[in-house]
Amino acid sequence: MCQTTEEDMSSYKEGQTHQLLNKLEAEGFTADDITLLGQSQQLSGILSVLHGNAEIIPVKHVLKRRHFDPVEFSGKNYWSIAERNGMRVGESLDAGNIVGKAYLNEGETFHTGEERYNRIKAASSDVQLDGADFLALWEEKSHKTLTWLYETKGINWLSCWGTILRLRDGFHFILYLYRGGDGSWHWDCCKISGSKWNANCPSAVIAMDNNK
Repeated sequence: MCQTTEEDMSSYKEGQTHQLLNKLEAEGFTADDITLLGQSQQLSGILSVLHGNAEIIPVKHVLKRRHFDPVEFSGKNYWSIAERNGMRVGESLDAGNIVGKAYLNEGETFHTGEERYNRIKAASSDVQLDGADFLALWEEKSHKTLTWLYETKGINWLSCWGTILRLRDGFHFILYLYRGGDGSWHWDCCKISGSKWNANCPSAVIAMDNNK
């Protein structure tokens, strides 16, 4: 008795199927992505795009910047803002414009925190992420934007030099966010004096023509 399989009933030719799968693989689709595509309830929308009746609009990761109060955030009254560095303005953060900038000169593998600070000050047109941006990213539920930055741009560290903080003992430091080995996100602070900075510890900058 002859059995008819689901593949036999398909009106697609084998060559067409292979062509599609090869193209999807070339574009970075995984086997799990193919499964999700087959289960999707939005295939009619994809068909409309192919026929020119619709367009794909990328999801924007825009966050509302949060008022940053160092005492409130830390719970310690010996934190204060020493300096606001750079040209950061506005009420929102478009994470799609975030880039990492290491401020290393040719041939350098690292420099000191003091040198990083001086180079940032010299690049006065660079827009540094600050405490308000830091708080918006850190307090977002499930750290979705930080995860998106890692998945799309490979960003796993963001130091926010737009807000220079001071401890009661006089030391200056900055806040940074980093991705742990298990994929979770954490925050910490780094004293400027005596620290070393390399390409793995970039400053988080809002992309402008001169920063790209």
